[in-house]
Formats: sequence, structure tokens, C-alpha cells
Amino acid sequence: MRTLTISLSHRQVKRIQEAVDSGTYASNSEVVRDALRLWEQREEQRTVDLDRLKRADDEAERNPAKGRSTPD
Repeated sequence: MRTLTISLSHRQVKRIQEAVDSGTYASNSEVVRDALRLWEQREEQRTVDLDRLKRADDEAERNPAKGRSTPD
């Protein structure tokens, strides 16, 4: 595994240490890896959601009468 040096706020360091001290995580690295996994999942979901919205918008552009109303 590769080592990476990062800067964190005092609050972030405290939260990580609390998670380790409580036994929720075995190490600082485990906390950060879990946070990165969650971030990756969120980013993947964001990509899926944006693709879905783009397809819906493209469909609406191709078929404006389907599902769109116009104001009077």
C-alpha cells in the first residue's frame, strides 16, 4: 500500500482519533479509507444520477409533448 501525506484540520484529526479511541476503527488509516470509500460511492451515484437526468432531458427535447406542460 502506498503512503500519502495530507493536511487535516484540528477538528478532522480529533474526529479520526475519537473513532480510533472508541474502537470503531482500528487505525487512522482505516478511518480515512472508509471515508474515501463513501466518497467514491457518492461520486459514482452522482455520475449515475447526472446521466439519468441527461437522458431524461434529451428525451424531453426529442419529444416535447411527452410529459411537459406549457404555461398559459
